[in-house]
Amino acid sequence: MVKSYLHAFISMKYLVILPAVSVVIFILAFAYFRTKIMLLRILVFIMAAVLAVLLAMFYGERFSISGKLRKIRNWKEYNDSYIIGQAFLLEDRMLIYDRKIREFYYRDLKEIRGEKGKKDNWNVYLISGSDSAMDVTSSKGQAQRLAAFLKARNSSISLTDIEAEGDGILAHVESGK
Repeated sequence: MVKSYLHAFISMKYLVILPAVSVVIFILAFAYFRTKIMLLRILVFIMAAVLAVLLAMFYGERFSISGKLRKIRNWKEYNDSYIIGQAFLLEDRMLIYDRKIREFYYRDLKEIRGEKGKKDNWNVYLISGSDSAMDVTSSKGQAQRLAAFLKARNSSISLTDIEAEGDGILAHVESGK
């Protein structure tokens, strides 16, 4: 499930740009065949090269997921985890996909920062000693419940621009209770 979710997330990143470049190529090719302007032909080849690079990046990211997951200890346990945004939460650790795959143990977290994101979403920044990642929650309440859960697991975490509200139970973070 984790691998499928990450593949879907990568596909969503390229959802707009790949079809847009393809449409531009077809428009330029159509215009070239109608007008025979050599500049349009050159632009078609340039856009085709851009499309090839984007496709290489897309498939490179998708194929690298398996290798990155294999580097994580017991990564298959995340198949039965709670999903909050791009984070997979277990009782003692979490896996976050934020351009890279990162694993955080709750005992190593130092700080949690919150900020309002787009629409009603909240961005939650998780900072450990040398690494940090961002997760997106569906609401401020969910961000506060996530902060309460993490604070229950590690009482030394400092909270910035977010308050811990809730009972600190993992099942309640996702369910909205």
